[in-house]
Amino acid sequence: MTMQWLQGTGTIGAGNLGFIDFNNLPSEYSHLQIRYSVRDTGAFTTRGMFMEFNFNSTGYNEHYLKGNGSAASSQSYTPLTRFDWGELPAASATANTFGVGIVDIYDFNSTTKNKTVKIFHGYDLNGSGEVNLWSGVWKNNAAITNIRMYSNNAFVQNSRLDLYGFRTSTSTGG
Repeated sequence: MTMQWLQGTGTIGAGNLGFIDFNNLPSEYSHLQIRYSVRDTGAFTTRGMFMEFNFNSTGYNEHYLKGNGSAASSQSYTPLTRFDWGELPAASATANTFGVGIVDIYDFNSTTKNKTVKIFHGYDLNGSGEVNLWSGVWKNNAAITNIRMYSNNAFVQNSRLDLYGFRTSTSTGG
C-alpha cells in the first residue's frame, strides 16, 4: 500500500469554521485517513467531535475504550445519527491545547460492504485529559462521496485536518 495526501483544509485561518467537508473523493483509493489537530470555540473545557458520511444521518454504530490516567471505561452506542467520538479541548481549556487524532476509513469506495472506521485520539489539559480508541460501522453499502467533520460549535483558528488516501501499489519495483 502507498499513502498519498489527497486534499485538506490545511490550517484554519481567522474566522473559525463550523465544519469541514471532504468532497469528490477519488475512486482510485481503497482506504482513507484523516489526521487532525483541532480545538472548539465553545465556552467549555471540552466539546464533542463528530463525523458523518454523504450527509446521511442513519446507520451509525460505535464502540469505544478510553482512559484518563486514573480510570478506564468502555461503551457501545447504536443506532446513532453520526459518529461521535469523544471530546476535544475548547475555549475554557488550557490555552493553545489541541486534540489530535487519526481516523481510518476502510473500503470507502465499496458498494458491497458497510464502512468500517477506526479512530485514535486524545488530548492533554495540563495533566488531565484522555486517550480514546473508537471503532464504528456505517451500515450503508453506498460509496462514500462526502465526509463532514464538525464539533459542537466551530473549529478555532490554527485547527488542522488533512485527508490521505491509500491504494494498492501496482509497481513491481526495479
